[in-house]
Amino acid sequence: MQFTHIASLLLIVPLITSAAAAAQPPGREQSIRLERCESLHSQYLAALASRQAQDRTGMAETMGAKASTLCAAHKEAQGARAYVKALSYLGVRHVDVR
Repeated sequence: MQFTHIASLLLIVPLITSAAAAAQPPGREQSIRLERCESLHSQYLAALASRQAQDRTGMAETMGAKASTLCAAHKEAQGARAYVKALSYLGVRHVDVR
């Protein structure tokens, strides 16, 4: 089950990127938010792969799925905050893009 969840999340990253490209050309602020979503998504996947046996993994997966949905819906700031929360459930401190 862990593998299918990670595999499905890997399919969402191109959707986030293509959805942003299909929309209007993003402003600099929106572009930074999208980069932050992508960076946090990568950090989340790496943390999830290395910590599969923890008791808070289920909460982290739920929050990660919510974050992916928010980022894909052009709500990058909310999605980034959700990724940070998912990483904290996994006991990982996020690394900011800036």
